[in-house]
Amino acid sequence: MERKIPKLNGLKTFTSCLAFYLAALGTGCHEKEEAHRESTPQETGSLSYQRQTFYDINRIQKIEIWMSDWNKLATQQPKGGRCNFEFNGEHFDTFSAPLVKVNGQEYKDVALKKSSFCGSLSDSKPNLKVNFGKFNKLAKESALQNFGTGELILKNSVQDQSLLRQCLAAEIFKKAGFSEQYCNFIEVWANNQKIGLYVNLEPTDKAFFNRNFGDKLGNLYEVAGEELDTWALPRFRDRLDSFKDQEDTSLADMTRLVNVLKNDQSQDLASLDEVLDIEHFIKYWAMEMIIVHWDGLTNNINNSFIYFRPSDGKAMMLPRGMDQVLTDYVDPKNPSQYLHQKIYSMHSLASKLLARPVYAQKLKSTVDHYLATLWDERALLARIETLAAYPAAHVPEWSSEGEPRWSYDRLKKVVSNRKQDLAALWSLQFSP
Repeated sequence: MERKIPKLNGLKTFTSCLAFYLAALGTGCHEKEEAHRESTPQETGSLSYQRQTFYDINRIQKIEIWMSDWNKLATQQPKGGRCNFEFNGEHFDTFSAPLVKVNGQEYKDVALKKSSFCGSLSDSKPNLKVNFGKFNKLAKESALQNFGTGELILKNSVQDQSLLRQCLAAEIFKKAGFSEQYCNFIEVWANNQKIGLYVNLEPTDKAFFNRNFGDKLGNLYEVAGEELDTWALPRFRDRLDSFKDQEDTSLADMTRLVNVLKNDQSQDLASLDEVLDIEHFIKYWAMEMIIVHWDGLTNNINNSFIYFRPSDGKAMMLPRGMDQVLTDYVDPKNPSQYLHQKIYSMHSLASKLLARPVYAQKLKSTVDHYLATLWDERALLARIETLAAYPAAHVPEWSSEGEPRWSYDRLKKVVSNRKQDLAALWSLQFSP
């Protein structure tokens, strides 16, 4: 069974701070019940309840993989090259594990695939996608009944040795009114050898979208270097998940967005607003800047989703890959600038809106609103301290002065200084 985390000293401070934190973060959020509310007896047997319980942040799960090809899977290099964003198709082969155990429960013939790429590539601790139903439908049915999902997304967090940023960022996005993505931690073992502690991230599957958007769903496109341009359309097709009742791979929605973005040269961008929820995009843009999601959509055209909601056909953005947020590193593309001290405008949407004063001012006011309503440094630092109990109890290097502890200290520093950094940034952008 999964293990509860032992509580550390200092959590009385956390409790009082968290109460204030949650109250502050409630401003502007969806009017929906909290994920970890008390469940009714009728719900406890449902798949949604099982999923919610499995991804409870207060539990560390355990997965054991038994397969002769583990080393071959772990050391496989991505087809097309380590950081070749131009490559289309599957980067890694799918392997079959004769036996996988999750919290002691056995599953046979489980599909595993490495998903590490570029900066997250590791031969000793690979990112993993675990698919219980690809080779064995009964295994998937059992997984759904036991923990509410037929697929696991296991993130190695090698770019964040503290392992805290992904789950913390998911919480902050949720409190800002964005889609809720469950996240906790999981120990990964292979052939009776501990590989390490991973971030256990809920997949963006149909169940995720049903919970956040209702029964009627639209098309989802992953962004991994694709601009909104005609050259990217074949790549968007390769990265499309259609959740419509009747699968739609025509790219009509994405093609329309690409064409309107290119042709709308008006000051108010009225035509663009018919295919893109501009207000929602500005909120998303503001959140990427606040949490320093420098490897996301607006700064690096990466680690994000574009979702077309069926109610009005408009596009909206969702975050992914937030293991490098809240950093104060030098911009790799501009060594004279730091990632936390810039306005993100690399994506064509961001640059087009920033060139129009009304939208530039809207971005500033949105950032200011979020900072005033959900950014309480003391409460956030208390939350970081509490989350740190999980890796501290399971990562041997945590007790030393090595990378995990250093990454943790940098995280706290950036959170502490974020309001001041953004205030300085606006003074440069909006000075006379």
